Amino acid sequence: MSSSAEGRFYAGIFAALLATIGLSFLEPSATVSKSSGTRGLRAFAADVKWISAYRAWQNHDEVRLKRDLTWATKLAPSNTLFWLEGARMLGYDVAAWRRAEVGQRAEFGRVNRAAFESAQTFLAEAEKWHPTRSALPIEEAIMQLRLAGDASASEQSLARAQECADAPYFVARIRAELLVQLGREREGLQILEAEYAQLPKTDPRAMAEVVADRIADLRARLGESG
Repeated sequence: MSSSAEGRFYAGIFAALLATIGLSFLEPSATVSKSSGTRGLRAFAADVKWISAYRAWQNHDEVRLKRDLTWATKLAPSNTLFWLEGARMLGYDVAAWRRAEVGQRAEFGRVNRAAFESAQTFLAEAEKWHPTRSALPIEEAIMQLRLAGDASASEQSLARAQECADAPYFVARIRAELLVQLGREREGLQILEAEYAQLPKTDPRAMAEVVADRIADLRARLGESG
């Protein structure tokens, strides 16, 4: 089946779903049946729109990509993969497409910033559905560094991530290093000291020895004793 024929095939399935279920089915705030059948149809429709978004991504079609990502996440807002991968498409991939189009390095900053803002808006919506998932503010923090070059905003996003119960150990370490880069060494030290106090010393993932060494280094730099 050709890509255009496949696209029409999936579009036909989705149109049939809309005709059968009704538009209210698509609104997360609408009153819908909680039966497994309805949930299954929502999940199926979300997958169809995700496939459509993937096709748009393959064709570098930003308008359709945004539209289909919006539909996919409306239909399945609990699917964090849709939010994370969608944000990466809107941020990194759209920026790469646009940089290739403009070709002038002087324009890259503007292009990156525009793509980042689109991805940031998408992630902000995701956080409404998943306020306790650290992966979302972590993703935003990485984009703020790579696309926007904004270490201060990145640190603030990591601060949000650190408040989540599922935040990995590295969040505090990276946040502290960003504060040091920003000339806020004492704040970075305080973050590490608070983190070290609660780290499991026998878990290699916690890298407690590395944190202890960095604390000692910052204390010496600030003229403080241990």
